[in-house]
Amino acid sequence: MRSKVVHPYQILRKLGSGAGGVVYYARDTTLLRPVVLKMWRMPKGTGDSAPEKVLREARIASSIEHPNVCAIYEVGEFDGDSFIVMQDVPGRTLAQLIARGPLSLQLALSIGVQISDGLAEAHRRGIFHRDLKPANIMITDGGLVKILDFGLARRNTAEQIAPAVTNGPKRKSYSTRGGTLSRTWRPNSS
Repeated sequence: MRSKVVHPYQILRKLGSGAGGVVYYARDTTLLRPVVLKMWRMPKGTGDSAPEKVLREARIASSIEHPNVCAIYEVGEFDGDSFIVMQDVPGRTLAQLIARGPLSLQLALSIGVQISDGLAEAHRRGIFHRDLKPANIMITDGGLVKILDFGLARRNTAEQIAPAVTNGPKRKSYSTRGGTLSRTWRPNSS
């Protein structure tokens, strides 16, 4: 990165990188708060457009307003790079917590319930994360869970989303569409 400032965001340090880009810890110089800045530069000739990909991810993630989903503040472009600015969630990833050893039953249940709550809200909006893993779950020191990284998420159209209430027997279908899990569950009808 040639500049240490992206719009009003002053980059303080690199947090990590992956196939999707580079993630930085930054400071919003206008609102004087910490933020996380995720930046991409797509290689030429891939046929993939970074601005379109970033905008799609930001739109999907920002449409889920829930305490267990990381908030998106801004999306844009700067000096040939596309970026998303999101809420800074101080704490550790679930992967880091697991690496330290077994979780207490209380903590494991709390994390599981919060992940389920955040995903349930996403699913109500027809959004499927498709990359849920311990590295994409942040837990604050106070125990609040935030689901991160909706880069692979997909939104189903209204016709594909089952109505919330049906008159027949309850049936739920789960599919990652392109992932590894696909199953249908039916409760016992007896």
